[in-house]
Amino acid sequence: MKQISTILTVMLFITSIQAKTYTIGSGKWSDPCLWSDDQVGSTINAGDVVIVTGQVTLTSSLLIAGTLQIEKGATLLGAKDITVAKGGILVNYGSTVVRKIVNEGSINNSLFLETMTDIENRSMMENTNTVLAGNNFESVAGKACGKDCRFYANNNITQCDPAEFDANVGVYCAGEIETK
Repeated sequence: MKQISTILTVMLFITSIQAKTYTIGSGKWSDPCLWSDDQVGSTINAGDVVIVTGQVTLTSSLLIAGTLQIEKGATLLGAKDITVAKGGILVNYGSTVVRKIVNEGSINNSLFLETMTDIENRSMMENTNTVLAGNNFESVAGKACGKDCRFYANNNITQCDPAEFDANVGVYCAGEIETK
């Protein structure tokens, strides 16, 4: 038993040593010249942190198993999908505009988060500013909450528990607001 715990401790230590923090300025996500270290590619690995400090164009769909942080004044833009995996974190202090977001991890939005099509929230989404779904916003298997903020959808909003919204939260859509 002691051997197993020692092996697990060593494995966790090695994993934490291998975790990296990357910074990307302005340009295309796929441009290796923009990265402060190795290029991340289409997956942010668990434990890794990517910080966007400029205006970045997303050139392929992105899987976030680690952390992606868009700084204040920075932008992540692209007609590609973002999937936040279980354990993954998306922190948006700037502007993020992508085709679709599927959240199975955690999203913390402090400024402007927009999708061209849908937002599927299956875990935790906290909003303190503006979230806009170009088509549908669905948070049936997850928790979407906010304070002094706005959730918009051009079609429908489906929410498990509208009580998760603070009294100062605006929820607007052209279609139906449905509670399941």
